[in-house]
Amino acid sequence: MSTVDGKSTTHSSLRRAISIMRAFSEPRPSMTVTELANDLNLHKSTVSRILATLLDEGLVYQHPDSGRYSLGLGLVTMSAVAVGQSIVRSAALPHLDRLVSDCGETAVLSVMRGGRVVTLATRAPSESIRYVTWEGRALAPQSAVAGRTLLAGLSRVTRDELVQDLGDEEHEDLDELCKQGLDAERDNIEVGMSSVTAPVRDHLGGIVAALSVVGPTTRFDDRTYAAAWSAVRAAAADTSSQLGFEERRPGVA
Repeated sequence: MSTVDGKSTTHSSLRRAISIMRAFSEPRPSMTVTELANDLNLHKSTVSRILATLLDEGLVYQHPDSGRYSLGLGLVTMSAVAVGQSIVRSAALPHLDRLVSDCGETAVLSVMRGGRVVTLATRAPSESIRYVTWEGRALAPQSAVAGRTLLAGLSRVTRDELVQDLGDEEHEDLDELCKQGLDAERDNIEVGMSSVTAPVRDHLGGIVAALSVVGPTTRFDDRTYAAAWSAVRAAAADTSSQLGFEERRPGVA
């Protein structure tokens, strides 16, 4: 039954679309509209309409010779993202715990998804005054602890799509950050909080995530910064190594 705001109708259509995609299996990798309609007890017109949308989005594929449908490569792309996130998270979790132990401040693993900086994992110290975030939290790049580091791993064109009014100087700073790796923020993202962030790279050398240590500025003196700098760099390097990244040293081919 539809409602004024259409939520029930939307949810019903979404469930039907999911049911259609789940109907494909290894024994039955391709199916016709009639087969899907019979299996799911849906009208053929409903199945055809949903398949047309899924086809437009690349989530199903229609074989030109037979007209049969199968799952599309769009699902492969999405599953690769999910698997990639799981691998990155698993590789980083032990290092998050170690960062909290070594630095006594909140440790955060962040990724860029859909133009937002998303907290993929976090660990917090026992301190009553500390930086607080949560898994799944999404912020605009310019408002996130690891925003600069994750932006640094993107092309200038993509950066301009995500953040307005980035000038040449800002782009040059981000390009340099991509090369150097470590970034420090003091009262810049959130008043009263400071951070040190390092990029996590994959086997191709691209920045796929960022590790940060974040805490109250009052506790981030020069000694704390130095300790966090060293710890975050090591944690990011170890995580990157687990993802297949090999750092090139000067003079080594």
